Amino acid sequence: MENYKIRPARQSDWPQILEISAEYVWAQLPLDRRGEGSLAMVRANLERRIQRIQGSQGVPNEAFVMEDPHGLLAGYIWLCEKKDEWTSQKEGFVLDLYVKPELRGRGLGRRLMQWAEQWAKLRGYRHLSFSVFPGNDIARHLSESLGYRIDFLRMRRRF
Repeated sequence: MENYKIRPARQSDWPQILEISAEYVWAQLPLDRRGEGSLAMVRANLERRIQRIQGSQGVPNEAFVMEDPHGLLAGYIWLCEKKDEWTSQKEGFVLDLYVKPELRGRGLGRRLMQWAEQWAKLRGYRHLSFSVFPGNDIARHLSESLGYRIDFLRMRRRF
């Protein structure tokens, strides 16, 4: 996988990142939540989130694209600074991590996470955190194999 290079995301990458992220989020949402929205709504909300985070009032953030040997997007990771809600300490946060399904299991997600850890360390953060959908066993296995542990679970009930 050494032929796969990581580079800063360009403005021209964002439409593809938005589309991939929207489709992935929609597929991962529990069925009861899908009944409350639509793929178009998820896409619009993600677009607003991107604009808010990258805007003048946003937080420091950076996205990186992993390219295959032909220069095509194989995956990406979007990182930002986040303030821990309990300690107020600044830390790195993975907003989004994606590897094309046909390329999973080859160590690309691990490389992107290791890239994120270096990014966080270079900025002086002592922690890197992220959220994982409950059914995303691949992401949980990867993160646990890298030494990450659950430190907060969010529960939800529909009425």
